[in-house]
Amino acid sequence: QVSGIMKKLADAVRYCHGMDIVHRDIKVVIHFYQPENLLLSSKGPDAELKLADFGISKILTDETMITNCGTPVYMAPEIIQGR
Repeated sequence: QVSGIMKKLADAVRYCHGMDIVHRDIKVVIHFYQPENLLLSSKGPDAELKLADFGISKILTDETMITNCGTPVYMAPEIIQGR
């Protein structure tokens, strides 16, 4: 079931990237199995998945993204260190 959800998530990210949109804050609280930025239409394996909360998303341009953003506990150490 998890692999099916991850495939749907990868498809959603691929779609966004194809539209030159970077979400920048996708997260799931694994301990409580609570999607933070994912919406599922049901509990079944055929549930539709949608990304939510595009508040800090960005449309890609020729500029380099340099703003540190996201939820700190989910950020890569390289981002926190400014690399």
